[in-house]
Amino acid sequence: MDKFLAFGEILIRFTPKENNTYFNGNIMEYYYGGSEANIVTMLSGLGIDSHILSAIPDNDLCKDVEGYFKGMGVNTEKVIKKGEKMGMYFSERGTGIRASSVIYDRKHSSFSQLEKKDIDFNSILEGVTWFHFSGITAAVSENVREVLKELICEAKARGITISMDLNYRSKMWGVKEAKDFLSEIATNVDICFGIEPIKASENDYDLFSREKSSIQDIEERMKAIKELYDFKYIFHTERENDTQDNNSYHAYAYSDKLYDSITLKTRMIERIGSGDAFVAGIIYSLMKKYSLQEAINFGVGAATLKCTIKGDQMHVSEENIKSIADMKIEINR
Repeated sequence: MDKFLAFGEILIRFTPKENNTYFNGNIMEYYYGGSEANIVTMLSGLGIDSHILSAIPDNDLCKDVEGYFKGMGVNTEKVIKKGEKMGMYFSERGTGIRASSVIYDRKHSSFSQLEKKDIDFNSILEGVTWFHFSGITAAVSENVREVLKELICEAKARGITISMDLNYRSKMWGVKEAKDFLSEIATNVDICFGIEPIKASENDYDLFSREKSSIQDIEERMKAIKELYDFKYIFHTERENDTQDNNSYHAYAYSDKLYDSITLKTRMIERIGSGDAFVAGIIYSLMKKYSLQEAINFGVGAATLKCTIKGDQMHVSEENIKSIADMKIEINR
């Protein structure tokens, strides 16, 4: 039986209601999330034994946070209680011609203060078959990076499948720092989501431009990265939004060749978490032995469905996603 473990910071997001701005709105919605937390929630809804390794303070608010994820079926036994601050951020939803906005408040959070001595690596990884993390997690602090490196080494030694979502956040660290660290640990990773920030050659410190790139450029970069780090698979997504808030989602995978997904379009209600839904969809598909073509179609279906659901994550069935992607795959084959 598959046992999934994700390592990442659980966050609280504050967003002005009804697509308002910080200035015009004095009523905030708040949601519990974080990239890895979003992924474990969706996988739990799909029936996967899903665990999260994180750190939060021991107070009434954080008990509510933990209770929320427990209610979603996520195993929170590996959530460590330490420190006094919950990581959070503020986000304006973009709409029409107005872009979204993000302000982080994550310094000195409980998660950022995690140390290797806080973790019993043997018990944390016991029975785990798949370990996942994101580049956002690596950007949180030097402490977290040291913990992450140890987790990757221990997972590799146990033959656990390891995946990473590169997820670059320029407000958290610089391009060179991100590329150097993620390229260093990539040699122990099996499956990679994204083509930046990671080095495709020794002095590759420029970010790949999606806007100026052809499909051939994307294929060449995916192939180069896959071969350099010996990934089993690498994935890349493309999305477009118009001024009427319509969202178009599409993906590529590279293994022995380039695989091209279906393209799905929808009116967008909430962009946050859709990338995490794509990752969770791919992970679930690979666990269930879908073909790579089926996997990217399922991932695009999951990402597109999430765009229609408010909040940071979704808790849906396999049938829900397949109906969106119009997939004729036997369930639980």
